Amino acid sequence: MNEKNVIAAILNGYIETANTPGLSPRQRSERFVENATRHIRSVFNLPNQCTLSRPCNNPISNMFPAGRQELLFDIHSFEYETTASPGAGSELLVIRRSLLQLESEMPDSNNYRELFDDYNKLVCGDAEMKVFVCPNPDAGLGVNHIAAFNAVAKYIQGSLYIVALPHLRWWNGEITANTPTYKVYRKNLIGQVEVI
Repeated sequence: MNEKNVIAAILNGYIETANTPGLSPRQRSERFVENATRHIRSVFNLPNQCTLSRPCNNPISNMFPAGRQELLFDIHSFEYETTASPGAGSELLVIRRSLLQLESEMPDSNNYRELFDDYNKLVCGDAEMKVFVCPNPDAGLGVNHIAAFNAVAKYIQGSLYIVALPHLRWWNGEITANTPTYKVYRKNLIGQVEVI
């Protein structure tokens, strides 16, 4: 897996969403997950690879209970196979390898509990790559919450990235790829996150 391509896909989803004027913060959040999912699907596009998220059309929806669009995480990419159901001739989904788990939280205030609730979810998964999208402390909440994430980072298995974006309320349709409005962090060998 090329992790740089995954990060680029997430940032492309951000830029595409941020350049869409006239959306409320909630609409921006949903659109970001939708756009990021679409771009991530271009990275994980082999047969029997799937990327799921709530706002996106689920390509294997026939294998899920009615209405389910996500598996535990805001965006989840995995390899799968199917097995025959013991019931009426249908197939059941078997996840054989989890590739990417992404959680995104952009609270409207300095609600660090919301941030940590979603960040802690990444400990629960076994994906090879985990990404947490949150506000950039340099362009958002004003307090560096990234350093506090180290308390959890040491327990997250696999590679961990934190993509820190400006808060949704500043996505006004004028952001380009050259605008320094985001930071990307990666967990290092001693379990601490650092800017890359």
